[in-house]
Amino acid sequence: MPRWRDLCGTAATTTADVIVGTAYVEVRYSKTCRAAWARITRAAPGDVIQIKAPGARGGAARAQNSRAGADGDAYTEMISVDATARTTACATLTGGTRGCTASGAQG
Repeated sequence: MPRWRDLCGTAATTTADVIVGTAYVEVRYSKTCRAAWARITRAAPGDVIQIKAPGARGGAARAQNSRAGADGDAYTEMISVDATARTTACATLTGGTRGCTASGAQG
C-alpha cells in the first residue's frame, strides 16, 4: 500500500466515477494534500488506469498510469491539482474497451 494513501486517502473524496465493463473507476481527491489520483477496482489483471489533469496557468498537462494486479485493484500516483482543476480518470481494459469519467471539479 502506498504510504501517501495513509495520509491523503483518509480524507479523500470521490469526485467522479464510471463503470467500464465490470471495473469501477474513480477520481479521488484530497483537499489536505491538494492532489488527485485514480483508483480502479473489480478490474482484470493488466487493465490500465490513468489520471489526467490540465496544466495550471497554461502549463503542461499532468498524468499518471497504473496497471491492475491479480487482486483487480490499482491506484495511480498522485498528481498535484489546485482547487479548481478538472481531472479525468480513464480505464483501458485488456480486451480493448476504454471509458473515462466526466471531469470532476475539485475542492
